[in-house]
Amino acid sequence: MTIDGLLEYWARWATARDDGGLGYGSSRLNVLMGGGVACGSGNNLPYGIDGDAVAMTVNNYIARQRPVMAAIIKQEYLHGGSQTIKAQRVSQQCGVMVSAQNYRVTLHRAVKKMQLHPEIAMLLQKLS
Repeated sequence: MTIDGLLEYWARWATARDDGGLGYGSSRLNVLMGGGVACGSGNNLPYGIDGDAVAMTVNNYIARQRPVMAAIIKQEYLHGGSQTIKAQRVSQQCGVMVSAQNYRVTLHRAVKKMQLHPEIAMLLQKLS
C-alpha cells in the first residue's frame, strides 16, 4: 500500500459513522450477525490486519503534527474542492494566510515526512 492509499483508507475510516447517532459504534461482527452488511475498514487491507488500529495509528500521527500541517492533510483527504478552496479553508481555520502554492508544498512535505516516520513506515511495510 502506498502512503496515498493509507491516507485515503484513513479518510474513509474517519468519515464513516457506524454508531447510528448513539455515540458508540457497533462491532462489525454484531452487524453481520444481525443480518447487516459490515462495511468500512475492511477494504484493501491484508487478512488479519485490524483496520481500526491502522486508521488510529494514522489519526494519532496527524493529531501530533503542527496545526497548519494537520489541517492541510485533513482538508486534502477529508474534504472536496480544489486546492485553492482548501487553502482558503485552512487559512480561515488556522488564522494564517495559506496560498494555494504553499498548500501544495506543505501537503507534499507533510506526506513525505509521514511516509518516513518509523511507525508509519512499518505500517506501510506490513500492508504491502
